[in-house]
Amino acid sequence: MFILGKGDETGEEKVWSVPMDETDSIDLRVEVQSGAVCSYSYSLNGIEFTALPVEPFVSSEVRWVGAKMGVFACGSGGGYLDIDWFRVTK
Repeated sequence: MFILGKGDETGEEKVWSVPMDETDSIDLRVEVQSGAVCSYSYSLNGIEFTALPVEPFVSSEVRWVGAKMGVFACGSGGGYLDIDWFRVTK
């Protein structure tokens, strides 16, 4: 299962999730549009992308200094995250 969450020092919450099989892969995409508006989407087949149900993020010097990406795995029953590669394109 791929889960999108948000949180801060006071706690965290699950925002959205999509079930996945062990053999599934997921493509994650961030598109930076005019005005530095970042929108997020995912694909389970590498072709058709679906927008994540979150508000677009407007990057600014105060909110986003540099480009940082991160993916991690967590869960009470254990598990792992196997990342083959990242590709960043302009």
